[in-house]
Amino acid sequence: MEYGLIGGKLGHSYSKTIHELLCGYSYELCPLPTEADARAFLQRRQFKAINVTIPYKKLVMEYCSFIDPRARAIGAVNTVVNKNGLLYGYNTDYLGFAHLCDAHGVSFAGKTVVILGTGGTHNTTSAVAKDKGAARVLTVSRHPDPEKGELSYAEAVHSGADIVINTTPAGMYPNVGVCHLDVAAMPGLEAVLDVVYNPDKTELILRAEEAGVPVAVGGLEMLVAQAVYAAEYFLDRKFDDAPAEIRAITAQLRKEQLNVALIGMPSCGKSTLGLTIAKLIEPTGGHIILSGEDITNYTPSQMREVRKSIQMVFQDPYASLNPRMSVREIIEEPMVIHKLASSKKEMDKRTVELLRQVGLDDYHANRYPHQFSGGQRQRIGIARALAVNPSLVIADEPVSALDVSIQSQVINLMMNLRKTHHLTYIFIAHDLSVVEHISDRVGVMYLGNFVEVADKYELYASPLHPYTQALLSAVPIPDPEVRKQRIILSGNIPSPLNAPKGCKFHPRCSKCMEICKTIEPPCVKVSDNHYLYCHLYAKN
Repeated sequence: MEYGLIGGKLGHSYSKTIHELLCGYSYELCPLPTEADARAFLQRRQFKAINVTIPYKKLVMEYCSFIDPRARAIGAVNTVVNKNGLLYGYNTDYLGFAHLCDAHGVSFAGKTVVILGTGGTHNTTSAVAKDKGAARVLTVSRHPDPEKGELSYAEAVHSGADIVINTTPAGMYPNVGVCHLDVAAMPGLEAVLDVVYNPDKTELILRAEEAGVPVAVGGLEMLVAQAVYAAEYFLDRKFDDAPAEIRAITAQLRKEQLNVALIGMPSCGKSTLGLTIAKLIEPTGGHIILSGEDITNYTPSQMREVRKSIQMVFQDPYASLNPRMSVREIIEEPMVIHKLASSKKEMDKRTVELLRQVGLDDYHANRYPHQFSGGQRQRIGIARALAVNPSLVIADEPVSALDVSIQSQVINLMMNLRKTHHLTYIFIAHDLSVVEHISDRVGVMYLGNFVEVADKYELYASPLHPYTQALLSAVPIPDPEVRKQRIILSGNIPSPLNAPKGCKFHPRCSKCMEICKTIEPPCVKVSDNHYLYCHLYAKN
């Protein structure tokens, strides 16, 4: 291996994506479950440069011929460069956290800082806070040692803290929703910083936002920043504008996690597009680009590997599960096909984990689909999709066949799983109130074509295409005092087999112009996040 990451458990690490986006070199994830494994790896020294994560940041120091003074003072090394067989150790976590603070305008001068946790990252964040002029740095532990001056979480609430930093794994996947500190009871907080990046917003950050804390931010930007500064050590060169690189990659990572919703009337092509993206039906034109790779013409054998990245949750939970297979067999089947488990024991363990993640119990594994309700069957379908660790899940009307009370449960489940599994969803839906809740971007389709694509908030606040305006006018407002004018479309939806010339919507459009009847509308860029296809907004 040339470049990579070592650690006990690496899970859904972003490091590979970040480094390969940044520099283009191959970056490998190398889990080393035991200390013996880690020592053997370091002794071999068969790498150019590596990053190190828990629990080996201290261990690796034993093998370094040179340790940067800052890393030595902190007592942890997370970046190692092999120079002619000699290992040089650095701490880029310090640089990453310092960047996070600077980027969000966090001032430590004269402030009281409370750090949650006593591990290695505590030392890193403490060093940053002190170097930036903090007046007091207090340590909080679930099992405080009074001799070390540590506080309990209850005591931390009344500590007069200006800034809170979490360095514990609380709230990290899979234990999302965990939060030990009541930030709402801490008036005057200026900032809450969490080094956890999975999910992007932990429960602590969400509560801080709700409490109105001016700065509440997770660790994704810190992770990217430390990777950028590590790459500078890897390649022995400085980036021309490291902060710009950090901003760009952080934005791209967040963008890749955006949920996209496809809406439109029945038979407009939403499901067909979803099936085509997954290559369950072959495209007749255009291109399918997945993570920068054109998979349009991939053969079935080539698609086998790709299918681990793309999974589907189908509309009908009663028809999408094989009635002859137990739940265990249904969930394990993708793992068997893609050889993702080394033993039956490992597969069973993974199956139980997935069932728990979707809100089912261990004993459900041995039951059959007919023994479950519609909502439970859809949870099984979601667990099956997650079995191969996909990056993209296409959900084709995943709640339309469910009772309204169950719909909210399934939607909330999918949103939680999105955070914990770094998922991007393509939701295909007709319920616009559901779309508003689950989406980040919305694509409006009519007769197989997009008519408008925009950020959710921009689309719902200011729809521009006449068809979009008509669709959104039908969304009910739960306030009897508010009167909303409906836009009633005239005529019927034309047949896709004999679609109108020009703009396909023109026979039903009240704003139709002569040009609409003969010429297809161009793509008009309204803003960076808003595009539409309409002659009304085209520049002459």
